[in-house]
Amino acid sequence: PGFWLDYNDYVQTQNCYRQKTYTLQFQNRTGYFGYNIWAAVGFTIDQMNYDEKYREYEEYKSSSTFARVYLGW
Repeated sequence: PGFWLDYNDYVQTQNCYRQKTYTLQFQNRTGYFGYNIWAAVGFTIDQMNYDEKYREYEEYKSSSTFARVYLGW
């Protein structure tokens, strides 16, 4: 599922790659003692593949987690 980002460098073709990113985020908004609080937690998964065979060692899959909290009134 999902779509690939195809990057084509027409000057230096060795820089062409395909990238896919998945993100899952859970968020909530609530009031607390007169403040508006918005919070989100989630994680992302990235995958990058190069078109050139000799650049396979640069391909990667990575993941990261995040938490964001915004407080305002």
